[in-house]
Amino acid sequence: MDLLAELRDKLTKCITIQVPIDEINDELMEKIDVILQENKENSDMHNCKLNFEVYDRAENLKLELPSKSLKINPNNKFLEQITKLNVVNYRLN
Repeated sequence: MDLLAELRDKLTKCITIQVPIDEINDELMEKIDVILQENKENSDMHNCKLNFEVYDRAENLKLELPSKSLKINPNNKFLEQITKLNVVNYRLN
């Protein structure tokens, strides 16, 4: 028997951070970078690929940007920090 949070950490293959293009600025990117650095994962057990999705609702466009080197541990702390940014969403795959 496993806890749901543990299963999420083990089974999530990828997390996509969704950012609206009109909200992107230096301050937001610095906040995201700090969160990513605090939650990057170096072990083989809980490493999750990281993607960014920049979107523009007005133009109905989106651009997916996968990270080639950074892996993330999608734990509760990470998800809470991302949620607190208010303009950023995430999707677990």
